[in-house]
Amino acid sequence: MPDANPNEQEDLKQRLAFAERLLAGIARANDSLLNVTDYRESIQGALRILGNATQVDRVYLFRCHEEPLTQQLLASQKWEWVAEGIEPEIENPELQNFPLADLFSRWPEELSQGRHIAGLVRDFPASERKLLEAQNILSLVVVPISVRNVFWGFMGFDDCHRGHIWSASETDALKTVANSFGGAFARQEAEIKLKDINDSLETRIKQRTKELEVSTALANSANRTKSDFLANMSHELRTPLNGILGYAQILQNSEDLKPQEIAHASMIEQCGQHLLTFINEILDLSKIESQKMNLYPSEVDFRNFMQAIVEMFSIQAHKKDITFRYNLSPLLPQGICVDKKRLMQVLFNLINNAIKFTDRGEVKIQVTGRPLALKQESEVSKQDYCLCFEVRDTGPGINPEDLNKIFMPFEQVGNLEKRSKGTGLGLAISHKIVKIMGGELKVNSTLGKGSCFSFSICCPEVEIDRQSLLELSEQKILAYQGETKKILVVDDRWENRAVIKNMLIPLGFKIIEADNGKQGLALAIEDKPDLIITDLVMPKMDGYEFVRLLKQHSATRPIKLFVSSASVFQSDQQKSLDAGGDCFIAKPIQLRELLTALKTALTLDWVYETRTLQNTHTSDIEDLDDSQFMLPSVEKLRDLQKLALSGLIKAFCQELDQLDQVSKNYRGFTQKYRTLAENFQLKTIQSSLELAISQSLPEATSTIRHSSPPSRNMDLSLLLP
Repeated sequence: MPDANPNEQEDLKQRLAFAERLLAGIARANDSLLNVTDYRESIQGALRILGNATQVDRVYLFRCHEEPLTQQLLASQKWEWVAEGIEPEIENPELQNFPLADLFSRWPEELSQGRHIAGLVRDFPASERKLLEAQNILSLVVVPISVRNVFWGFMGFDDCHRGHIWSASETDALKTVANSFGGAFARQEAEIKLKDINDSLETRIKQRTKELEVSTALANSANRTKSDFLANMSHELRTPLNGILGYAQILQNSEDLKPQEIAHASMIEQCGQHLLTFINEILDLSKIESQKMNLYPSEVDFRNFMQAIVEMFSIQAHKKDITFRYNLSPLLPQGICVDKKRLMQVLFNLINNAIKFTDRGEVKIQVTGRPLALKQESEVSKQDYCLCFEVRDTGPGINPEDLNKIFMPFEQVGNLEKRSKGTGLGLAISHKIVKIMGGELKVNSTLGKGSCFSFSICCPEVEIDRQSLLELSEQKILAYQGETKKILVVDDRWENRAVIKNMLIPLGFKIIEADNGKQGLALAIEDKPDLIITDLVMPKMDGYEFVRLLKQHSATRPIKLFVSSASVFQSDQQKSLDAGGDCFIAKPIQLRELLTALKTALTLDWVYETRTLQNTHTSDIEDLDDSQFMLPSVEKLRDLQKLALSGLIKAFCQELDQLDQVSKNYRGFTQKYRTLAENFQLKTIQSSLELAISQSLPEATSTIRHSSPPSRNMDLSLLLP
């Protein structure tokens, strides 16, 4: 094969060297576009690398866009690199926003279709050649740039010293690097958009934060105003209620009042308790809304707990002449651990509403349950139970459209007259309390037929000290054993001091008084009382300062200290205990609560009224022996006993009326049991009838027995919130 022409060999060497430089330059240009942090520096660096690699005189980038009105394609030079000795065109205003088709008619279509423009300028159309030759350009190549597959602009390479003819492989390589520039522009646009979004978000966040700060400040101010209002309202209402309820309790324990007068005192207490319940509901709703309501479980004799509720509401049902039924599953435990106050609050609301809205028919309470998984033997509780409560009535029912708002605060549905007897808070609070206890209060109602409210909660079973509960709830306290205990009462209101005096002096306590903290401190140091009961809000020296100084003084530091206040917010209670108080007694003061606290603090042994099981109660009618009357048949006695055990007072009295019609000789018997029924002494009726059955059948025993001793006057104050 003959040797190649020396000129051809030289040309081949030059092209190979050019290709190597071009590929190396493209690689370095890509590195610059990818690795250089500063966007402008990376573009300019890549242009410089490509200019040196191709040995051209100018490398530039033009951005193209359509003019909105004419839709002409306009071009603007954005970047440029020039070799030494070449005049830059980047500042040339004629190269900004000029119609590309006016100067280079074929370029818009070729470039937008992804094709390139290349060749010697002398071969270009005359219109193009005129402009290019004016810049001393001998040859050029222009390749399109696309961003996300959309025509963005073009990149050009001008050769002013030699007429380089670009091969297809070289233009393809330049198209590849143009794509890299397109990727760089896409990233830059994305970064700009991201920055704009971040800036916008930051601005919105700052604006929103500022709005939230204003809203939070307003909400905090509103909450403080609400809390201040509730605290002041509660305090101002509880203070006179302390006197009303205190003296009502004192009068009911008086030996000098007639039964009718005691009944009047009981009515005063009931009205006061109704107002106190309303105040407590307002505070409870506030606690729930602020998520500050906590549960305080304790051991509860569940069967006696439910029996007390039934006996109390039997009175209301009897007055309305409706049947009141109660069914407690025998499978349920005797003792459970539950927040007694909150469970009582829920049941009170549900049963009270059922009786209030039922004018005929019946109200039925049903409690069922099932044991859950056994607990470990080391735990005190034996087993967890799921307790299911249902309160059914045959009242008017609830409209379907009202069901979705029945548990909303201050919403009342149904009869307008009956609505006025409530606050509209009971169901809302009950719904939230049940939720806190881990259950859900549900309602199922049929208009014209009645409603059923139900909920389930889980409680652990516990052992109950029945004798201790019997002493606390059944027996009247007369005094205490041992030496006289001296109690200092510090309160700026004489009526509050008088309530405590009249509660405790009959039991044998010695009471000394002070109307402010300063005087109380002096008396505490001088008289050294066994216990101090102090108010919080007082002139000269408030309760907090008084407690603090008591605990600082060596002579008064050991003295037991009760804080009794109408300020009942948890923060007030905790603050008083943190200051050194041993116990917090809320006003209005409940006698049983006070006596329970005194027993613990002073280690007291109470002296109770002496009573026997056979003669548990001393009213004249109860003391009448059934042997003095003509008794009906054993079957009739057992029927009466079943009715009493079921709490069916109305049916019980109807049976007595039938006995009166049978024979006048039953009048003594029926009069005794009618009086007991009208006073709802169900346990006394049950035990007395059992004795009457035994008298009629000496060798027989009653088939129905009650689980606990009879009670004449169950202390319902223990059940109140």
